[in-house]
Amino acid sequence: MADPRKRQIRARMSARPGETYMQARRRLTTAADPSTWTVGTVGFLFSCSLPTEPDPNSTFQATPETVLAAAVANNCQVLTREDTGEEYPAWADVVVLRPARPDEAPPGWYPVEAFIAVRSRRPWDEQDEDEQVITDAYRAARDTVTRMWPGLPEAWRPAAMNLLTVAGLRGWTDEDLQRLAANPLGRSTTVGADPTLRPDEG
Repeated sequence: MADPRKRQIRARMSARPGETYMQARRRLTTAADPSTWTVGTVGFLFSCSLPTEPDPNSTFQATPETVLAAAVANNCQVLTREDTGEEYPAWADVVVLRPARPDEAPPGWYPVEAFIAVRSRRPWDEQDEDEQVITDAYRAARDTVTRMWPGLPEAWRPAAMNLLTVAGLRGWTDEDLQRLAANPLGRSTTVGADPTLRPDEG
């Protein structure tokens, strides 16, 4: 059984500004009980580079952008929290776009960007849980690109940023995001994901 003194210490250390000890304790207790978790969605912009020359040994018939979308979406079926090793199911919708800055890539590569929406059942009230899920999904996407298209210089490794932040920096409205996603270079969703995480399942 967990030491109640440790729970008290954790609650006091985790209290947010303006939050009482008891409020922090209830929040942490709720976060520890998966039956209270809800399904939510977070989105981020994923930036990476693909080789300009096709791999002569590749058996893919689709475009690299389509392959990228499918591979990343399927690699997000189960995400891993790096610091704890926790694994949890997720569903992703990956939309590959033309980049805002088409010249930002090393020689022999060309840049692409992707909107990635991730749905999972998580304790969303926990502090920074949305950013943690984005980090977990980014790592899955980054590892996919690194494995499938090795050789990218370290200085040009894939990057990610919360979609709300990107929209603010680039002045995108909801209509702009819908317009950009309407004409993708590639698009795919996770195959075989937990059906309760799919948007059409509510």
